[in-house]
Amino acid sequence: MLLVSLLSLRDRNALAILAPTILHETHLSGEQYGIIIACFSWAYMLGNPLWGYLLDHVGVRRGMTIAVGIWTVASTAHAWATGFWSFAAVRAVLGAGEGATFPAVSAPSPKLSRPPNEAADSPSPTAAVPSEP
Repeated sequence: MLLVSLLSLRDRNALAILAPTILHETHLSGEQYGIIIACFSWAYMLGNPLWGYLLDHVGVRRGMTIAVGIWTVASTAHAWATGFWSFAAVRAVLGAGEGATFPAVSAPSPKLSRPPNEAADSPSPTAAVPSEP
């Protein structure tokens, strides 16, 4: 999961690094670039609960395989994006695919933080005290 999270962060920041070149070559305005970035953010935000539901039902391993497949296709599709609408579309698909990262990383948390069953796992200080009939 660490590798997937790092890849997700790299994908999110790649466009920011390439922004000056992309804006120059595609003649996009700063406003259009902002909308393209927002498309990613909105799709990521909307994808989080949907991926959480899916991961609960199909499992983290299978769900993340699907998610990484989606964002791999979206990342590759950036090579063919030539204007506002195509960049917005591939960024939205990328955001939707990467929306699985947070629920997947969070999935084990409840299992790891669950308190132990006091009766079975830890001695009780009152276990040896007889109770009144």
